[in-house]
Amino acid sequence: MSGVVAKTSIRRRLVRQLALVAAILSLAFFLIVRVVAETAAEDTQDNILAASATAIADALYSEGGQIALELPYSAISMLGAISQDRVFYRVAVGGETVTGYADLPGAARAGNRRENIFSTFEYRGEDVRAVTLFRSVSVGNLPSDVMVTVAQTQLGLAAISSRITSIATAIAAGFFLTAIALSLFAARSALAPLDRVTQSVARRGPNDLRPVSSDAPSELVPLVEALNTLSHGCACRCRAPRNSSPRPRIACAPRLPQSAHRPRLSIAA
Repeated sequence: MSGVVAKTSIRRRLVRQLALVAAILSLAFFLIVRVVAETAAEDTQDNILAASATAIADALYSEGGQIALELPYSAISMLGAISQDRVFYRVAVGGETVTGYADLPGAARAGNRRENIFSTFEYRGEDVRAVTLFRSVSVGNLPSDVMVTVAQTQLGLAAISSRITSIATAIAAGFFLTAIALSLFAARSALAPLDRVTQSVARRGPNDLRPVSSDAPSELVPLVEALNTLSHGCACRCRAPRNSSPRPRIACAPRLPQSAHRPRLSIAA
């Protein structure tokens, strides 16, 4: 009966470690895919908003001492091409609305920069993404700053984000399951040499003290050498001659003279 108690398993420990690594990589993959895809979707929306606002700004002109606008159809249609979201716009000069939604807020101008200003806020009960740009239009030989703001709701972006999340989740789950299967195969392959050494020793009888000659990786060479050393020592002790052992000493009583064994007779007078 063996006195060895198995408290753990190398195979299970290896599989757990590989599964943990696979879970971490799957989570990282999910987060990276989601962040990159959502960023790309937001950048696409921002670019279309900027193109729409630029198209409106390029259509501004001066007529009769006032700023006029012929709203190009392409400026609004390009926003509706990617989703069915609502679109709002506003053109203002000196804070006075020329056309569009008068209550649509615009971003404050920072210095004389002509770059696009993006912002996200709630408008009429919905979250919108907006862009504001400023252009200078000559009115009676005097430049006037015109603010153009275009906003779009984010229902389409939310739908794209949800679809991206579902795809990323499915890919991450598939990656994790594949990694688990590969972990089981890797654990079995890694422990195959140890199983071969174990079977080579288990097939031997109790009197078979030959050296173990199974192929083993470098990590198992010290174990095989220790087994061979132990087998060689046992074999040497078994082959030692029996008469070489010291004889036991027997203590003998001293010999007495023959006369000492004769009984003494008393003769009566």
